Amino acid sequence: MTSTSKTTRSCQRRWMMCIQPSAVTTGISTSPTSSLISWRKIGLKITLVVSLFVVITFILERYAEQSVSKVSKSIMEGIGLPGLFIFVFLADLMPQPFTYVPLIFIAVKGNVAKQLVFTTCASASYLAALTGYGIGAHLRKLSCGDQFFIKVREEFPFIPDLMQRQGATGVALAALLPVPLAFATWTAGSFSVDFKKFMVAAMCRWPKIMVFVLLSPPPAMKVAVHPDSVVKLIS
Repeated sequence: MTSTSKTTRSCQRRWMMCIQPSAVTTGISTSPTSSLISWRKIGLKITLVVSLFVVITFILERYAEQSVSKVSKSIMEGIGLPGLFIFVFLADLMPQPFTYVPLIFIAVKGNVAKQLVFTTCASASYLAALTGYGIGAHLRKLSCGDQFFIKVREEFPFIPDLMQRQGATGVALAALLPVPLAFATWTAGSFSVDFKKFMVAAMCRWPKIMVFVLLSPPPAMKVAVHPDSVVKLIS
């Protein structure tokens, strides 16, 4: 057995020590027949997030459409598609709670074609997923990485369970769920999930992006009326 293999197995044992206490501290069994995922709660959360987005969008469209369009256009003229790419990349790369959904709305409202918004956000998210996998693969070799996995265990105890039992399928499920993508990608890298399968699973973030792109309304079209037309209508 090579020294690299010994190091890998040692790291995996250390991660398992970080993950296993969750069953003791939370009282939830980690047997194959049980699940750490409350699909009902997740379904309610997804419904709540989408519904809230639709309601806020409706209110803005109804009472502040022109102001919102003007501000959105100004923001997009300032950051452009490169700025949107960077914001989405960092949001999905780092384990943080903030979402870039408002940026999707701003981009579409700023008169950027929906196809461009989706392509930019999807490619940035995908690159963040691949980078996150690499970070997780290296993080497991560091003792400070234990703190990250303890945090994952406490906030999203089902993610390590998904990676351990489902592998790339677990990554795909986590990408669809309302959780920070970095928690899934970093954990997948630490568990050495098959990279080829991971590359496919990471695309499962795209449907989530597509939903919010489609729900975001473009700016209202202004119809210019020629003075001659008004005179003809009056006469």
